[in-house]
Amino acid sequence: MGFRFGFDAITGDYKVVSFLLCRNEAEIFSLNETRLNCISVSCIPPEAVHCKYAKDVFLNGVIHWICNTKSSFFILTFDVHGEFLGTMSTPSDPITKPDFAMVEIDELKDCLALCCHLGEEGCTIWRMAE
Repeated sequence: MGFRFGFDAITGDYKVVSFLLCRNEAEIFSLNETRLNCISVSCIPPEAVHCKYAKDVFLNGVIHWICNTKSSFFILTFDVHGEFLGTMSTPSDPITKPDFAMVEIDELKDCLALCCHLGEEGCTIWRMAE
């Protein structure tokens, strides 16, 4: 899944998170403390697939990126200050199913947004208001 980079505004620290799915854990490296911490990635379904080159969005102290299983997309989150992983569901609209669309994550007017590309049919944008 590659590396992700975020800033902890509370401590003024930059952190790097790296996934080691073969060991079912993530490593978090704190630049200020020069320490390595490991956490479980049990919230990630075992069949999850993610392109390590896909864009992530850092918003409100949390890194967000898209993952998918064979049947659906979901948003993986990492709280940089609390150093914990979580997941968020995407809209249940059929266009966010992997067979129908390419989904990208972005920021739109200080909110998390998903853009579902539908080929020649255009795209649909979902904006999370809260």
